[in-house]
Amino acid sequence: MSLHGNPAAADRLTPHEIAVLRRTFAQVQSQGTIAALLFYQILFDRDPSLRGMFHTSIELQGRKLMDALNFIISSLDSPARLSLMMEGLGRRHVAYGTTKEHYNTVRLALLQMLAQTLGTGYTPEASAAWQKALEHVSAMMLRGAERSAPAERPR
Repeated sequence: MSLHGNPAAADRLTPHEIAVLRRTFAQVQSQGTIAALLFYQILFDRDPSLRGMFHTSIELQGRKLMDALNFIISSLDSPARLSLMMEGLGRRHVAYGTTKEHYNTVRLALLQMLAQTLGTGYTPEASAAWQKALEHVSAMMLRGAERSAPAERPR
């Protein structure tokens, strides 16, 4: 899938993929605090320079991450709602200094966190569904970032 423009119809999540995402996220959510802390540990191991972008506690960031993932999973049946929120999130992340390259780092860290948190529940089917969903979310956020006003960009 391209990270720009609207995803093709073939790239949309199927009802079965949505069910897989919801089932596996429920397992992650039951260990939300630990999963979020694991994500940030993985993220900062992958790119230590990202640590400086966070100005609140990792615990608070972890709650925000889990809330965002919960919103995404609960909005998979409402593409317009999801797109509006993710594009807005992408615009806000421009002001934080987020670059296009960061999206891949975050996506890989999320996938690694999911694999470690779900263990044997992270099946090839779950992996494929999460990869597809996270690419879709990245594309929406990048659309928002590209549409951000010059005043929203860091100086």
